[in-house]
Amino acid sequence: MPRAIRRVIVCGAICMALTLLLFDCASMEFPFSWDASRHEFRFLQWTMSQQMLDMRCGLPQMLNARGFYVAKPGAASTPARDVLRGGGELRRSAIVDESASALTAAGIHYVLAVPESATCPADVPTKYACSVESAIATRSPVSIWVIHPTRTCALVERNGYALRPLILDHESILGAWYHSHTKELWSEGYRTSLSLVSNFLRLYVLLQRGGGTYLDFDVHVLDPEAFNTLPESVAAQEQPTSLKFHGLHRYNNAFMRLHSTSALAEGLAVDWVNEWLYKGTHRGYTGPAAVTRVVNQMLATHQCSTPGLALLGMDSVYGLKVGDTSGLGADAVAFHSKLDDWVLSGKYLSPQRSAEVQRACPRFYQRMSSGDWAGRIGRLSGLGPL
Repeated sequence: MPRAIRRVIVCGAICMALTLLLFDCASMEFPFSWDASRHEFRFLQWTMSQQMLDMRCGLPQMLNARGFYVAKPGAASTPARDVLRGGGELRRSAIVDESASALTAAGIHYVLAVPESATCPADVPTKYACSVESAIATRSPVSIWVIHPTRTCALVERNGYALRPLILDHESILGAWYHSHTKELWSEGYRTSLSLVSNFLRLYVLLQRGGGTYLDFDVHVLDPEAFNTLPESVAAQEQPTSLKFHGLHRYNNAFMRLHSTSALAEGLAVDWVNEWLYKGTHRGYTGPAAVTRVVNQMLATHQCSTPGLALLGMDSVYGLKVGDTSGLGADAVAFHSKLDDWVLSGKYLSPQRSAEVQRACPRFYQRMSSGDWAGRIGRLSGLGPL
């Protein structure tokens, strides 16, 4: 083979490898195949669009670990250079107004999708109890919206929280979509441990139940007072120094603090309906990637601004990723980490993690840390008397 041709092949292979690495294709859960060329083309379009936005808006530089990029509510446009550093400054800044109080009054929402083979829950599953206790400490109304594919679960009211049946209004945009795609959504949802169903339901709850704060059961509130002063916001789940920050899963949907009429909430509803047939069966595509897509649309439309929406740095909410045992930033208001191994099988918690869990849910931590490990799991059911 001529040397020139070999050089072209080698250079092409290197360029392809660098492209895949830069665009973080692995995190997209995308079906790369010759039969999916249309999907690949759209993926590259979105990825390149984000790279261009990053360069134009300077997000990787401005959205640092403890800072965030924000537009004041009602402001026509705030450029990326107007950045606030650290949660303390956020709480003292002009962005904190009646908007934060309204979101607190709207409450904290969880969603619990129950498999068809299971019965309706009588209480919070034990492995989720720490998150719910930490949410109760904010003194906001805490609702766990329960949905079963074939029956309506009963209302269960507890001290500080309630398990509420989620009945979808078929007249709403998402309710109408659910009515037409119920079987398909649940069928695909079983392949993703029902997280796909949860991705849909959290959008519905925020839009149709008056807005507020949505939390996954593995998000734990550390600072209730600071949490209550957060404005309408979503948060980055990667550090700007990480290559994944440049991929299409930049913002997570495990924490969303939104008004029901917010541009992001409405944009996510439209995105769900429009994109479901395109790539609806991947939970990442309908979750973090969807939030990132709609935020990018807002940035492009409003000249590098997201009016009324704060983009929080990773240390504000996602300071601990699943499996990470490093310490949180001093301004963190919550952390994102599964506790399943500790709660269900007694695996070791690092001293740092143990201190953070004890701070987030002291009563549950005390109960879990007392008595014999095997016997105590059988006795625990949700939060019990708080």
